[in-house]
Amino acid sequence: MNLQRLNPQEQKIVGQFGALTESSTTYWFGEEEYSRKYADGLMTFLVKSETGDYGIVYNDFKMNGGSFGQNPSSRVNEFIKYLGHHNTPLILMTNSLGARLMEGRNVFQDAFGIIPTLANFATKNLLVTVNMGRSLGIGALLYSMGHYRYTLKKDCVINLTGPEVIKMFFGKGYNFEEISSVERHQRNSSLVHEIFETKKALYQHLKNKVNFLNEPRQYQHYRRNNIDDIYKLETPDQRVEAIIDGVCEESFEVFDQLDGVVRTFICRRNGKLLGVFINPPGRPNNVINIRTMEKYQAALDLFKVLKLPIVSFMDTPGASPLNFIDSKKEVVIMLKDTASKIISYPYGKMGFCVGRGFGGATVLGFPKVFGGLFQFILKGSQVGIMHHSIIEKLLHKSERLLGQWRKTSANEPEDYSDIIAKGTIDAVIEYSEINSKIDIFQKICHGEEKLAEYTTRASYANTKLNRKNEADILPLQSNKNQLNRQI
Repeated sequence: MNLQRLNPQEQKIVGQFGALTESSTTYWFGEEEYSRKYADGLMTFLVKSETGDYGIVYNDFKMNGGSFGQNPSSRVNEFIKYLGHHNTPLILMTNSLGARLMEGRNVFQDAFGIIPTLANFATKNLLVTVNMGRSLGIGALLYSMGHYRYTLKKDCVINLTGPEVIKMFFGKGYNFEEISSVERHQRNSSLVHEIFETKKALYQHLKNKVNFLNEPRQYQHYRRNNIDDIYKLETPDQRVEAIIDGVCEESFEVFDQLDGVVRTFICRRNGKLLGVFINPPGRPNNVINIRTMEKYQAALDLFKVLKLPIVSFMDTPGASPLNFIDSKKEVVIMLKDTASKIISYPYGKMGFCVGRGFGGATVLGFPKVFGGLFQFILKGSQVGIMHHSIIEKLLHKSERLLGQWRKTSANEPEDYSDIIAKGTIDAVIEYSEINSKIDIFQKICHGEEKLAEYTTRASYANTKLNRKNEADILPLQSNKNQLNRQI
């Protein structure tokens, strides 16, 4: 297999990808010269531009329904391995009837071999998947593997099989288009992250993100706003904007069509990229639910493959004990899985409580016992096992337990000096101090400073995971070139 630059006539083929291939040079990957017949339903292109390289795998539905035959699947496998070797991101655009039935069981090894190849690729490289029409069978499986999963809206479906099989085995009572619609998938699960009305808008969106993440910027050309008491602003969304404008020179929101209990951003700060989680401060219904944790997990996976240090601005009264309607997932299992991803996150994490921090949901603030480098409480915030008023109601039938609680509560200082001394948090700070804390965090994550220079003796000595995580943080400076190659 080799790369062959498309001639001007062939370049028109990739014109269908709009902004994704404009002002760029496109190469075909294969043993023979490009032809639609040789592509056989699976196109493999490498796009080179000033803002970075990326691969495109595209199902040509008009050729055998974009199905995965032996020969084109073998070529896709080799192409994915090539991209992985060169740390090049991949945009996988699915529109397929699935594995090529006409080739029988011999298709299995090549077609389904794409799954482990893609899984291995995605552990170190960015994978964006886009449903362009009908993603069926293996097409649906491959789509689900993306760190970021887009889809067009009109006439688009995702399912493990087609409508004929549904009717054959389950009767005519099931509406295939309804149960397979991308809107239903986005509403009931986290399979679909974003839906776009048109190809033009989708391609331009992807190109904008490519440019943002790949173009080096000189941070001194930008001026951040000062962060004041955000609760002077009227709405939770205004407070989110105040934090983002104060923390970053530039930013864009990710997974913004998913649950609103947390908002997630990729920011550029001091010329470096940063992942940010924010529970809209003061939002009444900031209860963490299954969909919220699906969004945390999706963002953690994306930020991890982009090798971003991450910051959490937490304001939540706790996690919901109830499952969502139509969901078979358990809140406890989801919270456990989310906590595991936070604990194992290797590129540096820190948290701020900017309102409420109660119960098990506080793990989403990246606590120090989970390996967070720093943990701060903003003045005026409330942190505890549960809100005092709720504990009073729960214990009111037991004078003994209520008395024990009131004694404990009376001994908890309002300045949180007890958990500062224990090493649970570093300090209670003003909003104006947020930026200086993140500056220190960034320097540590990029190997420019040492953690011990900035933590209190109690905090540093009592948090073994803190010291361990400092040693485990990948030195991002040495991986700068690799990071810049990621979308």
